[in-house]
Amino acid sequence: LQLRIWQENLEPSCQSCLALLVMALGCVGASVIDEEDSSESKSQQLKLQGESWFTAAMKMLHLAQIEMNMEACQCLLLTVYDYIVTGRNSVSR
Repeated sequence: LQLRIWQENLEPSCQSCLALLVMALGCVGASVIDEEDSSESKSQQLKLQGESWFTAAMKMLHLAQIEMNMEACQCLLLTVYDYIVTGRNSVSR
């Protein structure tokens, strides 16, 4: 999945959006843990990677807004959670 994301080879879908959001939140969580145990540069790198995955997910979020299924609900919930956890300003996007 990481390789497909890095190669920008994900088909636009609600499932892809959900995968990107999970990866973004994983980076945020790992960066917080790494701040305590590792170098600041590794933590910053994880935050930047999470930001890029979150940005890619936002390009597909419209698909979650038009679907009515569990994955769509999870996408919307994780988007709000990511916004709260990271303090992202979605208005500026």
